[in-house]
Amino acid sequence: MKKIIVIFVSFYLFYSNLYSQDCFLYVYSLNENIKPLNEERISNDEDLNQIFKDFEVVNYYQSFPKAKNIELQNYYEIHFKGNIDSLENLLKCRKIFDKIYRCDYYRLAACNSPIPINDTWIVNNLVNNDALDLLDAQCAWTITTGSSEIVVGVIDTEFETNHEDLENTFTGVVGTQVLFTYHGTSVSSCVATGTNNNKGIAGIGYNTRVKGYHCDGGSLWNQIWQAYLDGIKIISVSWWGSPGTPVNAIAVKEMTNNGVVLVFSAGNGVPHNSHSAYADIPGVIIVSGVNANNMHGPTGYSHSGWVDVCALSTNVAVCKPGNTYGVDNGTSFSAPQVSGVVALIRAVNNSLLPADIENIIKTTTEPIVDADLFHGQIGTGRVNAYKSLLKAICYSGLPEVEGTITQNTIWNTDLQAIGTIIIPYNVILTISSIVKFEKQVSITIQPGGKLIIDGGTLTNACENELWQGIIVQSNPSQPVGAAGQGAIQILNGGTIKNAMCGVAVQGGATISATNANFVNNKAGVKLLPLANGQSGTSGTLNGTSFIIDEDFFLAAP
Repeated sequence: MKKIIVIFVSFYLFYSNLYSQDCFLYVYSLNENIKPLNEERISNDEDLNQIFKDFEVVNYYQSFPKAKNIELQNYYEIHFKGNIDSLENLLKCRKIFDKIYRCDYYRLAACNSPIPINDTWIVNNLVNNDALDLLDAQCAWTITTGSSEIVVGVIDTEFETNHEDLENTFTGVVGTQVLFTYHGTSVSSCVATGTNNNKGIAGIGYNTRVKGYHCDGGSLWNQIWQAYLDGIKIISVSWWGSPGTPVNAIAVKEMTNNGVVLVFSAGNGVPHNSHSAYADIPGVIIVSGVNANNMHGPTGYSHSGWVDVCALSTNVAVCKPGNTYGVDNGTSFSAPQVSGVVALIRAVNNSLLPADIENIIKTTTEPIVDADLFHGQIGTGRVNAYKSLLKAICYSGLPEVEGTITQNTIWNTDLQAIGTIIIPYNVILTISSIVKFEKQVSITIQPGGKLIIDGGTLTNACENELWQGIIVQSNPSQPVGAAGQGAIQILNGGTIKNAMCGVAVQGGATISATNANFVNNKAGVKLLPLANGQSGTSGTLNGTSFIIDEDFFLAAP
């Protein structure tokens, strides 16, 4: 592993593409000189043209041409690659435009390129695809199609292992059929099938494997325990009717303490307390149902305070014995869908604890249409596999933070930043702990704000994914280092790791680093040029290390 350790300060006119942009600016002005031109020069204002050059403006044009409303006629759009906080602040400080509004780009509700399905019974509309649609499965598969190393144990009646759409899904079965009813084959197909094999239907787990355990109502727990002894880490149980006993709860605690997630169907009506003896054990997920219209009431299925989440439970497309297909009803078929989601989560982050997985699934659900009629009885909502996977990739289990710091604050416990952190005027944020940042997250220190990293570490939350870093904003009308300028101080071994740019300091703002570390950042410190009329030093770095691990960047995309 080759490492290069240097100490340096780098000066650049502008650090281009520091942040990927999710929004643009609407600006308003009656000044003819700053209106866009149809020539190489963006406008007749040279200062504005230089700003646009620095911030890599891609487009500057009239927003509503030929508008009859006079105000609309004077609105323009700025689309660019630079940092939006910096540009917006600079334009406001220089009072170039009379009005400035930030506008987010509109996006499709799901991912950009969902994985298509070629399974014939779905393509030919012989069965519906409602279960996968409600799970947002085709977007989830853009993140992972699961792993054949992940096996879900299905505790059920029978398993047609030579079914054309399941022959590569089953890894085997344990025991022989003791209850002669068709149920287990259909349940298993809700976990996974030979998805996109030009046959039959698709299952959420995709490449996930299934191991069947034959049982009846009397041997259910014997087979659950056998699956645990066999090393199965996801156990799917589509049985209901009994609350269970303290003995079962003890067994469940041992299983979850050893990495097992157990998913149970809530039941199809009265009683509503199925599995209640162990429902609150972290790592146990109780699943009820909704219909294709995302409503629970019409299903008539169980609802109680023990339910964690819901998935489709009516007209669920399934494999049926005899190498055929159809639909089935009941929470027996919603629970294995969630088991398949658990398998996908394990495929992207197999270090998660059962309690972590339960929390991820429950905190990424979609609202159910008639949830207000069943307050506290249908869990947190309908499972969304795509959102669950997005959260699972970078999940740390740490308390989450985002947004504007409104008063002087000290962070001395480990945290995960899931959104941009803004430090406004006259506010100081001190960090002495570890803070992990997701990929698109940054810290913005606004003019007059200050960040102190006192022995703390700011690093990435997602493996092989750099976070955006810190930008220290300035007020061009004030002297360098004045009270109204943004500032960052790093001391006592404070560390910034794995960022696109550790710290970018606008001219007039300041950085002070003593005994600090910059590790595996694509750029350590960028000092941007001073504004006209400003003079002085933007920063001092004493005893500061800049470390690059080439192997890290070879692994990072």
